[in-house]
Amino acid sequence: MGQPLAFVEWYSQFKGPNKDTMMYAVDKVELNGAPQHTSIIPVANIRQCCMLTPNVSSKMPWASEWESWNILDECKRFFVNNFQSKYAYGTIY
Repeated sequence: MGQPLAFVEWYSQFKGPNKDTMMYAVDKVELNGAPQHTSIIPVANIRQCCMLTPNVSSKMPWASEWESWNILDECKRFFVNNFQSKYAYGTIY
């Protein structure tokens, strides 16, 4: 039996940190509405997960069609929550 695999959708490099939240921003990289950077990698290569929070501002307000099940598809810009845990804070920030 083979090793477990994970489908990974990659985002842009970190932008920031944001002066108000102290979190880094990432953008979804798409081409014609479809994810441009995806990979299938061994689960053993994953070191930690991260929490993405929609990057909402006066320039990009909350959209009424965003729901918990579609927000990763619908929203285009996120903050990486480096306050998720002490480990995330130490490795992301």
